[in-house]
Amino acid sequence: MWKLTEGSRGVWEEAAAKEKGEYEERKSEWEAACEKITGKGKKKKEVRPPSKYMLFCASQRKEIMEGAGEGGEKLTFGDVAKELARRWAALGEDGKAAWGGAHELLQG
Repeated sequence: MWKLTEGSRGVWEEAAAKEKGEYEERKSEWEAACEKITGKGKKKKEVRPPSKYMLFCASQRKEIMEGAGEGGEKLTFGDVAKELARRWAALGEDGKAAWGGAHELLQG
């Protein structure tokens, strides 16, 4: 490996710093041009409010998981999803409509 003295090393470090500055400048110009062409930027994605079903699942999931712990069995993700779907289907239209109020509040 080559060994550089402080004097000769400084020349290379200055050149690297200059190159890095030019690179950063060209990079920002390129990103601005791409944003202008595609219309895409680093915008935050608008998050939709949870649906009635998702609100129902969030409230029932803990109850299902606690019920599984009493029997000593461990439920898989699929088992929990099946039980949530079964309970949702058993609610009927009136029960599902009750969850619509919370959905409407979150929707704004």
